[in-house]
Amino acid sequence: MAETQTTGIKNADELITLAAAFGLTVTVETTDRETLTSYVVRFAIPVPVAYAGTELGRTIAGDSVALLWTKAKKKGARGCLVDATVWSVVSHRKVRTLREVTAAVETLGHNSAKYARDTAPLPDDVVDTLHAVFVDDRKVHPGIPASHVRTIVKNRRFRGWTFHQDDENAICIESRRYVPETVTGPTPEDVVDAPHAVYDSHNDWHKDIPAADVRHMITVRRAAGQSSHQGDDGTITATGIRFVPQPAGSPSPARQHVRIVNGGTPEIVDTRAALHEINTAMMQPGKRAVREMSASGSSARIVYRDPARGTVDLRPATAEDLAPAPIPAAAAPLFAAMAAYEATMFCTGPRDLEDLAHQLLALGKVAPTAHHLEVGEAHADVEGAWEALRTAPDRQARTTAHDKARAAVERARAVILAVAPHAHRMHGTDVPGTAEEIRAAAVAYNAVGSTPEELSAVETGTPQVRVRCSSDSGTGWKVTATITAGVDTPQGFLPAHPAIVEKFRKRDGREDAAANARRVIGALFRVNVPVEYVRSSRG
Repeated sequence: MAETQTTGIKNADELITLAAAFGLTVTVETTDRETLTSYVVRFAIPVPVAYAGTELGRTIAGDSVALLWTKAKKKGARGCLVDATVWSVVSHRKVRTLREVTAAVETLGHNSAKYARDTAPLPDDVVDTLHAVFVDDRKVHPGIPASHVRTIVKNRRFRGWTFHQDDENAICIESRRYVPETVTGPTPEDVVDAPHAVYDSHNDWHKDIPAADVRHMITVRRAAGQSSHQGDDGTITATGIRFVPQPAGSPSPARQHVRIVNGGTPEIVDTRAALHEINTAMMQPGKRAVREMSASGSSARIVYRDPARGTVDLRPATAEDLAPAPIPAAAAPLFAAMAAYEATMFCTGPRDLEDLAHQLLALGKVAPTAHHLEVGEAHADVEGAWEALRTAPDRQARTTAHDKARAAVERARAVILAVAPHAHRMHGTDVPGTAEEIRAAAVAYNAVGSTPEELSAVETGTPQVRVRCSSDSGTGWKVTATITAGVDTPQGFLPAHPAIVEKFRKRDGREDAAANARRVIGALFRVNVPVEYVRSSRG
């Protein structure tokens, strides 16, 4: 780092030190004369890269403070402030006292910190991978989780401390740099604790591989700098190999594939037939009938020229695909659409878009056949926006990706409302009334975000309507009742729909909020399951 310029004049050097602490640009021009030495000291705000070439950037570059100091060459001479000018784009003004000069430099410093803070990266800008810490270009600590780096970014933004993100997507804080590591994918701790089936590039497989052996293979690959990817079902895909968890008693997914035509209902086919279709589409003469194709291992997406054949997606079947799927209740699409519509209200980053993509995928499984194609297209748009936002290399690309994400979210909302016009709000008449309807609604509403244990507990849990009642903190005469139908399971209460909130005035001040709620709204329920009134601590 360049040495701080000095003048030998105490007051001038103190101002230079103050400006350097704020991160301002300091220039000192020295001129020697016969009897004195003059110093022209200028303080300016460094223009952030994001504002370069913009109108705001030109305005920032025009803000500066210029000082003229002189000092005689005779022994014991002191420095003298001859002239001080504060410049802006549209005007300038003279200042006459050292206090005014100090205030002007501090104003420049505060403005510089504000501009730097405005252009600082957001927590969502942190690359979703492990990071390595470099201090003065020396690697000191690898393997820092992205969540830890996001916490650092969030805390520094909250406290107003300046930092930036360079062209390598590294978070730069003074002499430290948090650099994304090239090795990505799951760690050995992420391996599902179950026997695995291992597939090579030729789709040959070995089953019943212990989880400990899989963890050792992942450790060796990470040490060798090889990346991998883990899917939602726990499958780990690396270069030339796949590790598929095998739950106890589940059939091998290597023998069967899932075939989906135009985003419709998945069809289970023999693996040999699926691989034959993939090979035929890749080679002549069958290749002539294909407009577009992408393949990876034993999975492929084939777009045929003939509209009657449409678009075919092929992938290995998982244990979940091979399990018998119950026919969804008529109410399931509504509550799956409500969950998906809720996801569209909070799309601010890549992780939110990923959640919305999962919600649309779950909606497509229960939506009417007529809407399968448009739900699939909306899902593809959201996934494309998520990938563009996640891999955007610079700020301009992120701006374009955000625009694409907003358009994808708007289309997703329109598709969701086409499937269920009432998905944007929950009305009392939409509350499921029977135990079967509540179970189906709970599975559809919680298909994304719940664990398999929670979803399987729906079949054995107790369907009920829960009314949580609380009184206001003022006079206590106003009651807020939160109504939710759901399933009471050992893992907790699993709601089947967004909560309905009703507010009313107590009828009897001698009774608590739950008793008043039973009297006011109890007769409105048209359900064949128990209704439980729960009093909160303020009831």
